[in-house]
Amino acid sequence: MLEVVTTWKITLRGQVLTQSSAVGIWGLDQVAARDHEGRLYLPGSLIQGNLRHAFAELQGEDSIDDPLGCNQLYSKLRNDDFDDAKDKYYPAHISDFVIEPRLNGTLWPVVGEHVTASAAIDDRTGAAKDAALRFIDRPIRAGEEATFAGEIRYFCEDATKANEKAAAIHQALCWIEALGAEKGVGYARVLNVEKSAPTTIDWSKPPVRGLDHLAAPSLDIEIEVEDPFCVSTERINDNTFASDTQLTGPVIKGAMAWLLQQATGVSGDLTSNAEGTWSQLCRHFACIRLTSAFPALVGASARPTIKPISLVVAGDAVHDTAGLVGPSLLSGQAPAFFLDWKDKQRDLVAKHLCSLGMLQPASPLRELRVHTAIQRSKGNARDKSLYAYDCVCPVAEDHKKEAPKPLRWRGKIDLTAVPVEERVKTLEQLEAFFGQAVLRLGRTRARARIKVVGTHQQTAAPETIKIDKDGTQGWMVTLQSPALMNDPWDWKHDQEAGKQLFDAYAAYFRAASNQTLELVRFFATQKLEGGYVIDRRFRRKPNGGGDTYNPILLTDAGSVFVLKKADKADGAKSDPDPVFNQWLSGGLPLPGWTEEFRKIGANGGSPIDVPLRETNGKPLTFNDLPYLPSNGYGEIAVNLPCHLTLAPHDQVTVFECKSQGMTP
Repeated sequence: MLEVVTTWKITLRGQVLTQSSAVGIWGLDQVAARDHEGRLYLPGSLIQGNLRHAFAELQGEDSIDDPLGCNQLYSKLRNDDFDDAKDKYYPAHISDFVIEPRLNGTLWPVVGEHVTASAAIDDRTGAAKDAALRFIDRPIRAGEEATFAGEIRYFCEDATKANEKAAAIHQALCWIEALGAEKGVGYARVLNVEKSAPTTIDWSKPPVRGLDHLAAPSLDIEIEVEDPFCVSTERINDNTFASDTQLTGPVIKGAMAWLLQQATGVSGDLTSNAEGTWSQLCRHFACIRLTSAFPALVGASARPTIKPISLVVAGDAVHDTAGLVGPSLLSGQAPAFFLDWKDKQRDLVAKHLCSLGMLQPASPLRELRVHTAIQRSKGNARDKSLYAYDCVCPVAEDHKKEAPKPLRWRGKIDLTAVPVEERVKTLEQLEAFFGQAVLRLGRTRARARIKVVGTHQQTAAPETIKIDKDGTQGWMVTLQSPALMNDPWDWKHDQEAGKQLFDAYAAYFRAASNQTLELVRFFATQKLEGGYVIDRRFRRKPNGGGDTYNPILLTDAGSVFVLKKADKADGAKSDPDPVFNQWLSGGLPLPGWTEEFRKIGANGGSPIDVPLRETNGKPLTFNDLPYLPSNGYGEIAVNLPCHLTLAPHDQVTVFECKSQGMTP
């Protein structure tokens, strides 16, 4: 399979207006779209929609054939019916088309530098209508030419097909008369279309790359994202999607799996490519563990760390309360936990943690992109087809309005679960894959590249530290990603809420550590997770009725669990070192009850609602349960520096806490 990458240039005659969803300066009603670097651009979705309409017009409404050979580039869409979900998905990737510098070397105007006024005219009086004056951002003046350049990627079987598709794209782009807003009054006329020589990646011949770290089962990776992305974790309402700032394991692994499917021609399970190209990588793909990738400034010395929620602020001091046995006053003040922090306190905590070498995730710039479907027959917006993505940009948020600081997302890959005899070949193919792969991330299909920046061997099990003022030795475990640990249906609901949680977490750690560890205390928050929660509870059904739902309860990243060695029945101490080695490389294991459940895909139902007793010994996969350790869930850090360095030592008043079963 070939992947073809071509840069296209479209020259437009001004005026040009592609409206931005962002707010410009005060007084502007319509603002030209600019990217996170301040450059004017035509959104890739705009090019995509116009190409689709051009293909439909060139082929004809009643055409059954595909004379342009674009079935793999676009679906066979010949009318305005968008009900079929398959018609919304496009294997091709079209980037934003960014404006090129002026020929005379001068810069394009910034927002508000060139403004034009427009008013609606009353047909009856011939005068301007009341309250109808608009001020429009006009960076490209009437008659001025501007060239926008962007990238189109697609897969095809051979060079002949690649040439046919390139010719079809060129014909369709030339067919387009104008782009953007106000086309009816002469804006943005297409003058010229050019393309560069295509770059072709032959995925049937994976390159051989030499590795200096073949023996290392764990790799440090850095992800360079080129476009704003939307990895939706929060659905604000029916048509607005807010992106998470981090790239979770399922997002990265899903993008890798999709690209491997396209490259190998495999649909469905990658293990069916057991003998073809990239067979080693496909065969062990499910065993490869990808952790969450956190944003960091370019050149950061280490991967960011999720701070423990046991941190508190009391006055101007930052403390870690994981070692306290109950609610306390610090220097006579009630400490403020993370839920009560303001910006000043957050900055204070980040400063203290950075001084301890605990780099915090950067805050990326966010950008709201609003989209709507266009009726080809009328050229206007379709009713009830407006939706918005609250995207994350690959630059740091900067309130000082300085030059954009690029970000990279830092994560880890672990191949410990891959058989030792197969690990070297799998590593070779994985490194080769990273060398030529451009992933498509999230809803916006943002381009991203992965590179290996370091390796590390399995380290020795962590040493014990003091976990209270009496000198008791143990470990403090901080979640770096959410973990599936408890089943609320097993809780004893006649107990107090705090006792329920303590007993549930204590039972989990006893089972997960093979009875070698016991829980002393914990600081944790939880959340309900699963897209089916929204579908089944918050979205109204056609008949107006609701439906039951069964969400998953995840323990949030940052939760802290204080553990100590468990006593055996004969009074001897157990050895938890192998347990910690396994947790550090593979994440916290799933609780035993998850083996009894499978996703009921074709028959409907929730991922966790129907018991399946016959698992035939096969491990759970993403289709059964998304929250797997191999997808980065349950990542831990043990004995973070802040637990000891920021522990309060003086003027601590501890109160009895009966609900948690803890006493001073």
